[in-house]
Amino acid sequence: LDATIIQTADPLILDKTAPAIQSFLTTIKEFTGKDPVYSESYGGTDGRYFAAYNIPCLIIEPQGGSRHADDEWLLADDLYRFYQLIEMWLLKSN
Repeated sequence: LDATIIQTADPLILDKTAPAIQSFLTTIKEFTGKDPVYSESYGGTDGRYFAAYNIPCLIIEPQGGSRHADDEWLLADDLYRFYQLIEMWLLKSN
């Protein structure tokens, strides 16, 4: 077996101590009443392009499925909650 690397990128590793990240994690707890839930992902994300510049990046999304497929879907009620969460965080940050 021969393999050829055709593309590489820095990994995106969440720095939970970064001030912007701490602010968002606090907002999640205030908004939901629960601690944030973390997961590991070994898939691709555009967030990896920020890693090379040490820019904190969170990957979050409303509930949905079948990303980039013909039957992709998004839960409308969760999209509104997602909007409210982002709005709350941005208003707190100013």
